[in-house]
Amino acid sequence: ENGEFARREVFCETTEDLITVSFGEREGSFEPQRGTVILELRGVEAPRGVTVGGEAVESRPVEGVIQVTLPETAAGTTVEVTL
Repeated sequence: ENGEFARREVFCETTEDLITVSFGEREGSFEPQRGTVILELRGVEAPRGVTVGGEAVESRPVEGVIQVTLPETAAGTTVEVTL
């Protein structure tokens, strides 16, 4: 109640050929020391493309899981995975 905290809303939407994960702006006074966050999407074999904030990025497929590295920032962002 009285300590520092950080939270953000995360939403996920899917269609037949697209997964969209939206991260809201970070709320609270706590600022994590990490520089990146790794998003793991399970059950995704080999996406055709991945963008973070509209910019193409590389993903790392590992046995039915893809990993996407995101910068740790207070701003919101959107990850889109084209299947």
